[in-house]
Amino acid sequence: MLTPEPMWYPFTIHNELMHWMIVMSQATGAFALASAVSGSAAIMVLLCQSINLQFKIIIYRIRKAEECAYHLHRKNGGEKLKKSELYSDPSFMGYFNSNLNKLAEHHSILIRQFDSLYQVVKWPAGCALLLGSLLIAMSLLALLSGDGKPSILLLAALLIVAEVMNMALLCGQSESVQELGQSLHEELYNMNWIELNPAAKKTMMMMIEQSKRPLVLMAGGLQPLNWEAFSGIMNTAYSYVNLLLAADV
Repeated sequence: MLTPEPMWYPFTIHNELMHWMIVMSQATGAFALASAVSGSAAIMVLLCQSINLQFKIIIYRIRKAEECAYHLHRKNGGEKLKKSELYSDPSFMGYFNSNLNKLAEHHSILIRQFDSLYQVVKWPAGCALLLGSLLIAMSLLALLSGDGKPSILLLAALLIVAEVMNMALLCGQSESVQELGQSLHEELYNMNWIELNPAAKKTMMMMIEQSKRPLVLMAGGLQPLNWEAFSGIMNTAYSYVNLLLAADV
């Protein structure tokens, strides 16, 4: 009896019960594989989205740092101050420095979270990039030479869509983290840090130096995960298909 996926077994499938047991085992294996791939992609998306959200919070708080410090100053009985008097007032600068220290601590925690994400993603992403173009190429080849069989054409089309979406998801999420890291660096430079006192300047310089480091997820520690990598995967898959078609001719 035939099974959904041609495989060698050390026994003969000679009755209906054994046939259905083999079919169920193959279906379970396929489901486990699909769950592992989609689950790992979902975990990466959630972690990247969490980091992106924290970056947006830090950027927003940097933009509102002066306003927040003045609000705390007034809330705790401080006098009204003109904008030109803010950075010379000890009370205002105390609240400003306190907020800035919290932002610096938040930024340091975020960098550690990114480092943890990098260690988790590095090798799975490397395998995904290595095998992704090959899987897309083989699926395209099956789609082009599937002899018109609906099952083969449908499976090949689904594999292409799933793998392209998976690669786009990995590269897009990684690039969004990198772009927000660059936005934070630019936002820190746009702050009015020249008028700050020495303690605040020290904190600002520390944050600026930390934000200079590009937060790039690397597949296997070699290839940056970004849209350029995605286009490279598509080009490689296209080249594989052309080579295989030429060899077949």
